[in-house]
Amino acid sequence: MKRIFVVLLALVAIIVFATSAHANVMVYGLGVNPGKSMKTVDFYYRLNESADNGVTIEVYDSGDNLIRTITNAPNARGLNAVTWDGKDDQGNNVPAGDYYFTVTASDDGHTDWDMISVDGPGNIMYSGKGLAVNKNPNSPHYGKVYILNTIDGTSGNTGAVEQLDGVFTFWAHGTPIPEESYIDTMIWWPNSTDPYGASPWWLTIGPDDHIYVGSWKDGNETVYEFDPYFTTKIKILTEEDLTNHGNVCGLAVLGTGADRVLYTVDEDLEPAWSIWKYEIGEGPFPWTAMPTLFIEGITNTHTRQLFNMVFTANAETLFTSDYVSAAPPPGYTLANLCKWDVTTTPPTLIWEKLQTEEYRWICGIDYDDGHGRLAAATRIGKIFIFNSAGDSIAVIENSGSNRGCAFDAVGNLYVVNSSIEWWRVWSPPDGPNTSTTKSPFMFKIGVVGVSEYVNVPKAITAKNIPNPFSLETEIVYSIPSKSYCSVKIYDVSGKLVRNLVNGMFEPGCYRVRWDGTNDAGMRLASGIYFYRVSAGNLAVTKEVILVR
Repeated sequence: MKRIFVVLLALVAIIVFATSAHANVMVYGLGVNPGKSMKTVDFYYRLNESADNGVTIEVYDSGDNLIRTITNAPNARGLNAVTWDGKDDQGNNVPAGDYYFTVTASDDGHTDWDMISVDGPGNIMYSGKGLAVNKNPNSPHYGKVYILNTIDGTSGNTGAVEQLDGVFTFWAHGTPIPEESYIDTMIWWPNSTDPYGASPWWLTIGPDDHIYVGSWKDGNETVYEFDPYFTTKIKILTEEDLTNHGNVCGLAVLGTGADRVLYTVDEDLEPAWSIWKYEIGEGPFPWTAMPTLFIEGITNTHTRQLFNMVFTANAETLFTSDYVSAAPPPGYTLANLCKWDVTTTPPTLIWEKLQTEEYRWICGIDYDDGHGRLAAATRIGKIFIFNSAGDSIAVIENSGSNRGCAFDAVGNLYVVNSSIEWWRVWSPPDGPNTSTTKSPFMFKIGVVGVSEYVNVPKAITAKNIPNPFSLETEIVYSIPSKSYCSVKIYDVSGKLVRNLVNGMFEPGCYRVRWDGTNDAGMRLASGIYFYRVSAGNLAVTKEVILVR
């Protein structure tokens, strides 16, 4: 008797099912598990709010042929699951091969900016500042929310526990992901007892899914890069060399690999409160070259104490905000929100909103490309919504100091507030809506006897033998899917010293030897090094010790 078995394979190259740009119900966190029977498959997925009009799951083969449609009843907010019996729509067992699935959720939507989050333990943030949401529907991290906590402490909200300073990761519906968070037990954020500290301060998500964190604190003027699982960190800008930067209060990253560019709003580098451009590529790090002035903070009769920025998805337009607690000097006016055409050099100002008392306290901004909306979170208990022309179209009341804000891929707005110590989510008044998300992986169905079951790795694994080593060590690693794979060696400063592997590989186990030399063939000094195995969006980093 032969049985169906399922193996989860994370794929890198996938066919995109774009999430609807005009939806507000969002599907994310898709996964597959073998069912209770070896002949069934459990699909699971998450919703940011209830899908009152139901959910449809469609199964496709590797040729994009629709195999099975499963209609599910209305689903609740949070984690949901449905079981597939391994049959097509005609009731036949499907042949062995690779498959993927999509989930489409439908809802009546909203007629006003309604808060859809629930104040509870999963939405507490003691001293939240920066906030970002992964908007890439092709990423396994789609729908994850990253929030910076700046001060150690325990909120007064019911159900709170102590939160150290660092990066906290949540699903969009408010479930914490502690194994993918990064707190100060792992890194020294120097202001953990300083009530006025600002380290870590702001963060952004790059096109590579990496998390970039900036610090606005004397003595810790840094920018760190983390992979999505927080297994590695690279110090891009270091407090040990302040010739090319100072305190960073806003940042953005465009491009990947050799084309990667970091933009910062810098309080100290002259001219102060300007935007600077670092063409960092792949390093080496810490970055020591001087940046290029991108937008100057003070021009003519305007004082632009630039504080934050956000690029549009096509990277052709930039919105900037100012945060000023005092009136501008005589003869100057203050522009609190600006829109720039960044296809020109220097960027061309399209429009600006001059200072009003309400707009003076803007902290975070973000832009919703799908709906053409700009959000500005302020410390006076309001979040302003503008259209792309700069007209105010809505105001959300949320008492206290609203800090970071971000839209998700379907238009919902996330805001963290350091006064009331909640992070909350609002859905816009877009009415009935539907969104579809495709699983960012393929899963394999094979027809074999149970005794022939083969356990294919579900994640990257790696080890090296011997460790420590003096002459040579062998790195043994496995990858879960056919993907572009690399194995690289870094020193303790984060500098790349050796490329060992670069190429396309089938899933499986591989070995590579490292003799303790760099790419030029020179023997490296004794010390601690790190090897990083990357396959698509997955990566793992391990420590190796070289002893001469």
